[in-house]
Amino acid sequence: MNEKKEMIKKIMKFLAKNEEAKADELCKLFLEKTKEVTPEELTDVAQQLEDENIFADAEQHINIEKRIFEIIRNKIPQRKLSEFGKGHPIKTFLDENIIIKNLNKRAEELLQEKNSFTDLYSDWALLAKQYLKLHIHYLRKENQLFPYLERRGFSHPSSIMWSLHDQIRKSAKDFNVSVNEKK
Repeated sequence: MNEKKEMIKKIMKFLAKNEEAKADELCKLFLEKTKEVTPEELTDVAQQLEDENIFADAEQHINIEKRIFEIIRNKIPQRKLSEFGKGHPIKTFLDENIIIKNLNKRAEELLQEKNSFTDLYSDWALLAKQYLKLHIHYLRKENQLFPYLERRGFSHPSSIMWSLHDQIRKSAKDFNVSVNEKK
């Protein structure tokens, strides 16, 4: 295993053991020494840790991965959407991720509005309906992408993303119920 992957693995293990200070110290060193981390390197490390069963549960695993991505996201080379042809499933997923980011941005804008919820009810109701439709995006990923990854020996991304998708679906349903109860 190369040095980058070894460092990421150690950081994640420290975080899993709640050894924040050690993880932070190693993160600083990692950021100084590392120019780039490929998605394949991250996936490989995550799969190894999944196989070693070092996480207490899926929630801890998700939280640690979120933290790792926050720390190293500037080290991951960004692929251009144009690299994937029109209709390619990855391009479709990435396009939909942009739509999801825009929904989140709209929610932030509504939260900043000075008007009352009643005045903005139609905006909130529309947003709630749009969030409910996200289940289609996640269902397609679960049925198209996850089996592809698993056939190639990568069960880790699927198990983590599935848990995250379930949380998002529940939040969307709860949000919709809350908006409609306030009507």
